Amino acid sequence: MTKLVPGNRTRIVLTVAGAAALLSSALVSTAAHGQGRAVTVRGIAYDSLRAEALEGAVISVIGTGKTTISDRRGRFEFEDVAPGTYTFTMNHGALDSLGLTGVSSQIEVTNGREDVRLAVPGFSAFWSVACATAPPKDSILVYGAVRHPADQTPVPMAKVELAWLDLGVKGRREVTQQAQTLSTTTDSTGAFGFCGVPKGAGLRIRAVTDDAASGIIDLPPDDSRVRWRDLTIGQYLMLDSTQVGTISGVVMRGTGTPLAGARIVMDEAPEAHTDDDGRFTIRGVPAGTRQLQVLAVGTNELSRVVDVRVNRTTELVIFTEAVTTLAAVRVTGSAFIRHMAEGLTERRKLSFGSFLDSTDFTGQGPVRSVFEGIAGLAVRAMNREYVLVLKESAVRECPANIFIDGIRQMDQERLWTFRREDIKAVEIYKRGSLVPPEFQVLRSTCGSVAVWTRSVFP
Repeated sequence: MTKLVPGNRTRIVLTVAGAAALLSSALVSTAAHGQGRAVTVRGIAYDSLRAEALEGAVISVIGTGKTTISDRRGRFEFEDVAPGTYTFTMNHGALDSLGLTGVSSQIEVTNGREDVRLAVPGFSAFWSVACATAPPKDSILVYGAVRHPADQTPVPMAKVELAWLDLGVKGRREVTQQAQTLSTTTDSTGAFGFCGVPKGAGLRIRAVTDDAASGIIDLPPDDSRVRWRDLTIGQYLMLDSTQVGTISGVVMRGTGTPLAGARIVMDEAPEAHTDDDGRFTIRGVPAGTRQLQVLAVGTNELSRVVDVRVNRTTELVIFTEAVTTLAAVRVTGSAFIRHMAEGLTERRKLSFGSFLDSTDFTGQGPVRSVFEGIAGLAVRAMNREYVLVLKESAVRECPANIFIDGIRQMDQERLWTFRREDIKAVEIYKRGSLVPPEFQVLRSTCGSVAVWTRSVFP
């Protein structure tokens, strides 16, 4: 049963029964029962949400011990199947990401001409179960369940909050932003859901009751039309300081070697650092779904969601991705230059930031002179070094996130090695909420400055 709450964006509670109904939505073809020898049965694994074949799906025939894996076209087959009625099951990461344990279908095998089709349910199937309205073109569904961390029992009547930023353009150049929030309560099975969430938005979700809460969990922007996130909630430490667990793990470079000195940051626990073996341990973490962030020089920032259980240790293995910082390399490939130029042109049309080009850089001098006189920016001299800052208000400013020729810089040191005449174009995004995806920095609320040199645009 689906519960609907009227509003500008419909809020829903998706029951476990509704989710179970989706599991049986696989499409199959059957033929009349017949007699004969063992035959070969063929089929296809398909993702209806993304309209593509599923490679690497694990397909099994219940009760026979037969298992195979779908190829890059989603095709699979089983040899020597005796005539009869069988249940075919499919497991794949695409199902895991939706909180579904698998898809199954029953089919009667006769002469081997049957075509088994095992499919991830499509958006319309999810939407019809959850929302009972016509599927929209520009909205997504967010659903999940709230449980106790100790025994995974459901938490009814928990409040679940969902938040995001709506960006708009007023007039020709004024960009507006407005925080949007939705809330709902879980049903008797702990399930919840939200219909009508804008597609492509970065979301934050949290579950709370009178005496317990989860952490604030980020759902980064992606192109999925169905988002799933289960949450577990632990008691507030002020009520019971024993309701804690431990997170222990190892941080590895992409090459497989340990990463020493990485910072492990959480909202609910003291900061930790990895040792020479890349290991870290954080004790006294409140039970429930929590989020941690890994920060290290020379690597991309990343976050992990962890379900912490009382008096238990959660083990993690985290692989980081190195940031490749190129020195002064002259790029002459016309396709690359064209791609960069097209991106710059498209961002300029959106008018979320301020833009300078070579006509603004006449004359010679240090690169800091490029930024002088621009409202909302300032160059500060700190400890014999320069820092480009963005003024968020009359009393608050923050160091700008710097990108040079499309590559994020871990600090601002390289920026000050250029001369005014080396610069071809500059993009300035003064607030973190206005930064386009290619210049966003995880967990940073400050804006970004993208500098394009004549190495890329001769």
